[in-house]
Amino acid sequence: MPANDLSLSIHSPVLIYSFLTAYGLLTILMLMYVRAKFRSAAKTLNLLQAEWQSARSTHESFVGAAHEQLSKLTAPKPASALPQPNTAANFDIRNHVIAMAKQGIAPPEIARSCGVTEGEVEIVLGIIRLQRRSEADRQERLDQKDR
Repeated sequence: MPANDLSLSIHSPVLIYSFLTAYGLLTILMLMYVRAKFRSAAKTLNLLQAEWQSARSTHESFVGAAHEQLSKLTAPKPASALPQPNTAANFDIRNHVIAMAKQGIAPPEIARSCGVTEGEVEIVLGIIRLQRRSEADRQERLDQKDR
């Protein structure tokens, strides 16, 4: 009798149409689910593309600014743009530094007053000390010869 039960279910159109309807509904629900997932993925992709473009333009602007700064650092100065030493002004500053040092003014104050660095003041004063020593040594040698 089990064979008869199977044959009854095959020949009953209501049962077959019910199964087909359920299969169709499941197929439609599956397609709707897939469509919703694709829409969500498309929105995410569009958002990521917009962020990527924004990051790319920001990156390009940073790279452009960096190249500009590098070109400023590595660009050699033209020969005409280099300051030419003014020997008369340097001689005047030297004399002024020496005069202020003789008055007992400290090197930092001399540097501020003359518009030069403290190191330059120390160099000028060091040269003067060397010149005085060499003059004193020369004078001492002359005095020893005269004796």
